[in-house]
Amino acid sequence: MGHTATTLERIWRATVRVSLFFLVWAVAVCAVTQAVAQGLEHRRLTTEVQQLEQEYDEQLAAYAGQLAENERIANDRERQIELLKDRFGYAEPNETPIVVLSEE
Repeated sequence: MGHTATTLERIWRATVRVSLFFLVWAVAVCAVTQAVAQGLEHRRLTTEVQQLEQEYDEQLAAYAGQLAENERIANDRERQIELLKDRFGYAEPNETPIVVLSEE
């Protein structure tokens, strides 16, 4: 009977070892899967941030250009008169305005 207990003990030990191996393996697989998912999410977010930064830089450049244009117009009386004539049909007292209608 002592021989049977030894065989059962060996089977039990082997079962425990295999179970522990699969448990450790499952935890490792879960950890790796989570790390890969987080890495992919980080890459996606990094790409999105870079795109948003690029869009922001483009909009900031356009805004700076518009501010420069506004500043130039504010300091240029001739340009102001030219814009008034072009956009609103303004005419100085000695001028005759001519409005050309386009076919749209």
